[in-house]
Amino acid sequence: MDISLNTFSLFSQGHRLLRSYLPHRLAPSSNIFSRRSVTAVQSTPFSRWGDLVFFQNGMMEPWLESKGLEDANQVLAYFVVSKIGETPIDGRTDTNPERLIAAYGKWASIVAARLNVGGLSCKVLDKEVFQKQMLEKRIWICSVMLVGATHGGVSVGAVDIEFHTELSNLITELASTASSEKGLTFEEAMEERLCAYSRAVAHFPTAVREFKWRNGWFYSLFDGMWGFTFIGYIFLQLVIYSLF
Repeated sequence: MDISLNTFSLFSQGHRLLRSYLPHRLAPSSNIFSRRSVTAVQSTPFSRWGDLVFFQNGMMEPWLESKGLEDANQVLAYFVVSKIGETPIDGRTDTNPERLIAAYGKWASIVAARLNVGGLSCKVLDKEVFQKQMLEKRIWICSVMLVGATHGGVSVGAVDIEFHTELSNLITELASTASSEKGLTFEEAMEERLCAYSRAVAHFPTAVREFKWRNGWFYSLFDGMWGFTFIGYIFLQLVIYSLF
């Protein structure tokens, strides 16, 4: 990665801008998930909280832990729906042709069965394996969407083909950060798996949404050292692109 001293100077000048701009301007819907989840939990008797199933496309762990729901039923939504009414596209890839959607918790097998009826595959995992795959999915959506947004919201497939070096650098950095934070070791060939998923949903547009629940987790971990990271460089690119 070749970043000049002038770029580092730009990082220093942009650090305050990053802190003040990103949480407010890039995520107008960042509280939607929070409101829905809080409403669902609050409207459910405490004795039944263990029966709730959380479908996630964001980093839910901190929120679940704050509610005492560390072992809540969870599902990794490895499928996409371009718009309401369209058939979901299963996240099968050429590196994982069997299935990618995954469930964890006491109702995992029931959820998997229902998804199968709807034409979607789903595997049942134990907590550690599920957590690794959850973090991989998080790395995918945070890296692909961020790189794509900096280039005008190009498609997921275009990110993989046209901006692969940026994507690769970002995946590497986010994976290292997640591994260090959680004390987990990811399986080899993560980049190949994530790029294979990109090919499976290549038509999908990119955008940075629900910042708090997606990129926000990584943002909080990098706080204070943005000027010396590749993700800091990408975030600053996005700020400049959004301003002009």
